[in-house]
Parts: sequence; structure tokens; C-alpha cells
Amino acid sequence: MNRIKIGDPRYQVDKLLIGQEFSVLMTKFLQHKKLFELGSKLTELLSLKDEYDHYDEIIKALKEMVDYTKYHFKTEEELMKKYGYDNVALVAHKKEHQQFIDKVAQMVSKDIDADQQGFLLELVDFICEWIVNHILKTDKQYEEFFQSCGLS
Repeated sequence: MNRIKIGDPRYQVDKLLIGQEFSVLMTKFLQHKKLFELGSKLTELLSLKDEYDHYDEIIKALKEMVDYTKYHFKTEEELMKKYGYDNVALVAHKKEHQQFIDKVAQMVSKDIDADQQGFLLELVDFICEWIVNHILKTDKQYEEFFQSCGLS
């Protein structure tokens, strides 16, 4: 499995890597790949060790990540509903999505400018951990179901 080294400044910050284990259906894989690419923008900002103000870049990368994540969640949920995925599982899946959105909104409400590196560190750790766990655990649960519906 690919390892993601993020967060703690004692470690080298690598770009997010995506491998076959993150592939959940081909159409979803492309969306997951895009999420990883957007997350990589945040890790790149975190790796900058200069004295410049990166507030505008942080906000732009964060907005792009949040907007695409909402699009991805909506697409995923609509497919689950359209093909009759188990309603209890769908409700739980949607709840995970909402928890992600709520947590990011809570983090963004902080004073980003006061500690840009600290904010990025916390944000990148949360996003990467969540994406990896969500794709490898929650999203994998519906892979077989969608394949049985003829989606691949």
C-alpha cells in the first residue's frame, strides 16, 4: 500500500500518492484521483518554508478542494440512490460525507492568517486521513454492488 507522509513537520512532506487500492470503479477512480491531486496542492503549500504570506493560495486550494469534494459526494450518493444501494448503508455513507464537510467548515472558521503552517498541518492531516480511510473502507463497500449493476 502507498504510504502518505504528511502532517508532522519532522517528516518530509510527500505528494499524495494514489494506487490501485484506491480504485473504486473506473469513473469513481478518476474522481478519487482528482481529490488526491487537490490534496497535493495543500501539501505543497505546507512544504513551503519561506516567510511569505500564502493566505490567498491556501484559500484558493481549500475552496477548490471543498467544491470538488461536494461534487464528488453528490455524484457518489446519486449513483447509490439510482441503483438501489442499501438505504441504511446510504444514510451512513451520507453521514460520513456530511461529517467531513462540517469538520472542514469548522477548521476554516479559525483564524488561518494567525498560523498558516499550523492550520495547513491540521487540515492536511485531517483531509488525508479521512480520504484514505473513506476510500479504502467505506467506498470499497459499494464496489461489488456497483459491479453487479454493470458499472465498471
